[in-house]
This record gives sequence, C-alpha cells and structure tokens, in this order.
Amino acid sequence: MPARSGRILLVEDEVLIQMLAAEQLESLGFQVETAASATEAMNKIRLGDDFEAAIVDIGLPDRKGDVLIGEVRAIRPSMPIVIASGHGETALHKRFKNDSSITFLAKPYATEQLKAALAALKVER
Repeated sequence: MPARSGRILLVEDEVLIQMLAAEQLESLGFQVETAASATEAMNKIRLGDDFEAAIVDIGLPDRKGDVLIGEVRAIRPSMPIVIASGHGETALHKRFKNDSSITFLAKPYATEQLKAALAALKVER
C-alpha cells in the first residue's frame, strides 16, 4: 500500500509544462516536487521515500522516461507511475501492460484527465 503523503514527483523537462502540471496537481491537493531530468528524479527518490506517486515524461534530456521507470522499479517496485507523453507510445503500452501500478496520460492534458489518471492508480486527495 503506497504511503498517503500527498507528495507527487513530477518529472518533466519542459519548464512551461512543468509549471502548468505542478499547478494542476496543487489544485488537486497534492504537494509537488519537480525534477527536470531522470538523474534529478532518481536523486530525489533515493533521498525521500515518501512520494505517493510519480508523473514521468518520456522525452527527458539525459535518458528516456521508460529507462527511468525501470530504475524506479528497482527501488520502489509498486510506486504508482503516470507516463505522460505527447506521442502514441504503442511499444510502451505493450511493455508496461502487465504493470497495474502504471497508467498513461496523453499530452496535453487537462486537470480532470490528470486527476482521472491518478485515481486509476488509487492516488487521490
């Protein structure tokens, strides 16, 4: 059972998208910690084990989001993760179809779509 800390790790390198998504999450009652790269995200996950969920962009500057998800799974095997992508990532859907702690969110997204993606993973405020 994931911790109910209300803290979400938002991994997004596009500053405007990161700011908008952080605002959306805060409006839903979450505390948001941001990371602009996979390396920064892993450092934050290693330092703080109380993230309730992560939202991960696929196109990160240092490595792909799916690689990051594999690294997260090594230390947090059941952490709920929303994969946010602006592309129809068919290969990713196939790769993660058996992981019930992962869902997908198409970019751009509205607050209600973000809320629904998190609710699908039982992450709610």
